[in-house]
Amino acid sequence: MQNATATIYCVNYGCQAPNPEGHRFCQKCRTFLPRHYLWAVGNGAEIYQPGEVLANRYICKGPRIFLDAKPGLVPQAPAEIPQPLSAYLRLSPYRLHVPQVYELVQADKVGENLLLLEKAALFVPPLSVTSAESIVPHLLPALTEVWQQASALRQLNWLWQIAQLWQPLELEQVATSLLESDLLRMEGSLVRLLELHPDHTKANAPTLPQLGHLWARWAETAQAAIAPFLQQLCQDLIQGNLRSGEQLVDRLDEELSAVGQHQSRQIQVATRTDQGPSRQRNEDACYPPGGTFKTVTLNAGTPAPDSSLVIVCDGIGGHQGGDVASNLAIEAIWERMQPLRPEAL
Repeated sequence: MQNATATIYCVNYGCQAPNPEGHRFCQKCRTFLPRHYLWAVGNGAEIYQPGEVLANRYICKGPRIFLDAKPGLVPQAPAEIPQPLSAYLRLSPYRLHVPQVYELVQADKVGENLLLLEKAALFVPPLSVTSAESIVPHLLPALTEVWQQASALRQLNWLWQIAQLWQPLELEQVATSLLESDLLRMEGSLVRLLELHPDHTKANAPTLPQLGHLWARWAETAQAAIAPFLQQLCQDLIQGNLRSGEQLVDRLDEELSAVGQHQSRQIQVATRTDQGPSRQRNEDACYPPGGTFKTVTLNAGTPAPDSSLVIVCDGIGGHQGGDVASNLAIEAIWERMQPLRPEAL
């Protein structure tokens, strides 16, 4: 896909120098350059080609994907909140899964408004410190693309996250979004919604039996360890035996606990603190000590080792003896936790 290198303007009001898209810091004043890759929703979003500019600010990087070239400018808010935006705003507590409103802009080429979403289900390649190459973001894979390769525990966890979203999306009349497989994108273990689609009418709102029919298709290729459970769960959904999202979450919780007991896990622990640019000493503290990097294996059916414990204390900057207080706090917490069984935490 053709994709020209974009220019990002420095966010420093006194600088505003142009920079290649691949630079992490402004080449003139060394200010950090934030990047906002956005997903466009609305009629006409797909007609923009890579390199074309929307609203004299947003550079198209791919189909419906735009980069804010002027991140130092605050996005404009409409005088009145249109209905399509309200669901995103009210679902902001679920921003881990639901993209957030960035700006509502008028599309120059079609004369209609486009909704730009940040924290969207996009994969952005990592940026090197001095690279000037064009960044080419793309959509995260759909659930159906990675379902068969996932472990039983991950498959259950994905369904658990969808079940957790059912009630809040139902209240905002956008639960239809959970029935459209193409909107369900996977970022490792995390379920991300590409965008929200409104329910057609209250009288014809999506139902849990419809969710059961969708999941039944996935259950056919689920891991053998959970396939019988999922098939029965889908039947209960289709037959109306589960009447709320909470009941569905409870059933998945039970199975997650049962399957998890037989799984080994690895935890990577990395710790580091820094005094920052303006302090004379480091007043933060952590356990294990800063600079630690290790991998802890949690075997199925065995207690978690003490080495899986991590404690962080954010010091109160500018107070005399702040570094001493932080380390005392770490020590006190560590001592209090010794009588506890780590696996019960």
